[in-house]
Amino acid sequence: MSDINPQASKIKLGENEYGVIFTIKAIDDIQEHFNISISDFSELFVNSEDPKANLCYVLALIINETAESQIIDEKIIDELINEENAMSTAKFVFAAFSSSLPESNSDGTSGEEQLTDKVNVARLLFIGKTLLGYSESEAWSMTPRKLILLYQEYQKEHGQYEKSETLDDIIPF
Repeated sequence: MSDINPQASKIKLGENEYGVIFTIKAIDDIQEHFNISISDFSELFVNSEDPKANLCYVLALIINETAESQIIDEKIIDELINEENAMSTAKFVFAAFSSSLPESNSDGTSGEEQLTDKVNVARLLFIGKTLLGYSESEAWSMTPRKLILLYQEYQKEHGQYEKSETLDDIIPF
């Protein structure tokens, strides 16, 4: 899968296969719904009162993000997740999440480990819309990885690029 043209990862739930992708909009919705920094994403499934309900919410969100209209809700997902597939489903969600974030930094840590605050979604939209010229809808639909790669190319083209050490350096405030 290309970082510039990310394709939805496929998950089979019951008899159906669904595409999932963590877009900027999905990350914003997760941060708002749970009132967490995206760096605390794993806490939703480990140290929460109802990790299955959290998994169902996130999975419904990212499945519906790739659909033209809502095609599945949390109740249906709740019925499809059981003890046998819960762990593999959670691993799939984490893998999809990780693939949406910018690549590892030069020190070997991932962008996810570097996040300390909520992702500044307004800043990402500003970059996508104002600097890069995408429509708001197009910017919302991008993964953070894709937007950052395009922004870095923009910076290189305009003589503004400096190698970043952390994800916080990549997304300017």
